[in-house]
Amino acid sequence: FMYSSNELEYLKRNRSLWTSLGIRESCRIEDLVSVLQEVMGEESVDLPIQMVVSILRYMKREGHKDGAVLPTVNGKLVNPKETVLDDRNWSERRRNLRDRFEFVHSEVSAGLAIFFGAVPLSRKLASAKKLPGMFQQRGQSEDLTTRLRNILR
Repeated sequence: FMYSSNELEYLKRNRSLWTSLGIRESCRIEDLVSVLQEVMGEESVDLPIQMVVSILRYMKREGHKDGAVLPTVNGKLVNPKETVLDDRNWSERRRNLRDRFEFVHSEVSAGLAIFFGAVPLSRKLASAKKLPGMFQQRGQSEDLTTRLRNILR
């Protein structure tokens, strides 16, 4: 869906026409972000998931996070900070979680979702329930090297 004006012969021949109409020679990151924002603003969109994921991969490769939106299982594009990555497939077993959280679409890889700011569900639930206070620390309390040094003395 992206071409440089140098790649296709008919674009090369009409370069002066394209530039006079304000069309640039190549696509920039800002153009891709504007495509995502435009699709996000539409009501009841059949999301072109593969296109959105391709744009997100390109943005990640370029190290650009600003303006990104992630597709969700509900068919919407949402700010990554408002999404949750189902890293343990809990939403399949517990349907009530889908009412509480906006889950990232399964076509979006975990690495891609986390890069843009989606929070894994396991971390979100663990912080909400304060799991560290529920467990007692077990096992050795000193470093292994210190313990071996004390044994060998």
